[in-house]
Amino acid sequence: MARPRIFISSTIYGLESIRNSLTRFIESLGYDPVLSENGSVPYLPNRSLAESCCEAVRDCNIYVLIIASRYGSAARDSANGSVPGSHQMYDSITRREYRAAVGKGMPIYVLVSRDVYSEFQTYQNNRETTMIKYVHVDSVNVFQFMEEINENQKPIRPFDGYAQIEDWLRPQWAGLFGDLIRRSAVSATNSGNAQSSGISNVVGTMQRILEAGIRELPPEEIATIRDVIRATGSDPSGA
Repeated sequence: MARPRIFISSTIYGLESIRNSLTRFIESLGYDPVLSENGSVPYLPNRSLAESCCEAVRDCNIYVLIIASRYGSAARDSANGSVPGSHQMYDSITRREYRAAVGKGMPIYVLVSRDVYSEFQTYQNNRETTMIKYVHVDSVNVFQFMEEINENQKPIRPFDGYAQIEDWLRPQWAGLFGDLIRRSAVSATNSGNAQSSGISNVVGTMQRILEAGIRELPPEEIATIRDVIRATGSDPSGA
């Protein structure tokens, strides 16, 4: 089974450090990070940049969206090719990537810088006013993007720095893979194929997560996951 592919979606400018740190974190867990600047997004000659990025999203397993002050470049067929103003509505490439992830139904994790998250409350109370110049975003499209995420009932997590991003994603992914292991074990038991290579690979991934020092999960969750690992015979410690 191929390693899980995780798409990192955000504007690049201003978030270089966070994207680099998140890339290293994903690699440390044995996953493959997918982001435009590391060459893992194939740009197809017969498609626009936005279309190429969306296709790369659909080829992934998990989607991580980082929202900060910048909304991002307009997709080629949006904003009539002009440079959009702060109140002009248009689709950014990042927003198209998000919709591709929603369309595929993959797990989505959204993190928003706390300054932007706080100013979002002001926007919600003044969305009909175009006279306000917001301090923490370059376009009100950022806030409309967040409204779309809320409408899709995707959780939004505010953060102050990179450490909070990693601290939130660790237990989230542990819970995700723990649930996958339990469901896979039940399915394999029913089919009489509990030692399938696919399950072994997923279990091995979960084992690496636990060994990385996840402590945010409740003890009973960790105990349940370890029971599944032992039941499939994939616990290298033999505990």
